[in-house]
Amino acid sequence: RFDNTLTTSLTFTLTRSSSKNGSLLGGEARVDNDTKEWSLTPKLTYRFSRNLDGALEGKFTNRENMLIKSTQKTREISIWVELKF
Repeated sequence: RFDNTLTTSLTFTLTRSSSKNGSLLGGEARVDNDTKEWSLTPKLTYRFSRNLDGALEGKFTNRENMLIKSTQKTREISIWVELKF
């Protein structure tokens, strides 16, 4: 007897970070870091039977450096299968 189960999930994350450096005696503060990043992670998990599971997961990330106007894009795909004896 097969007992199939499909589970899905979707995660979205958005972060922004910045830092400034300045003198305690006054003067202008200088921006050292200003980045924003978002990531989207969809996941499918499938149980074929009590002895066989599998999953497909992706992660899509963009990280933008606001100081130098550059974007780093990362794309990941993971596939796994688990056999239980």
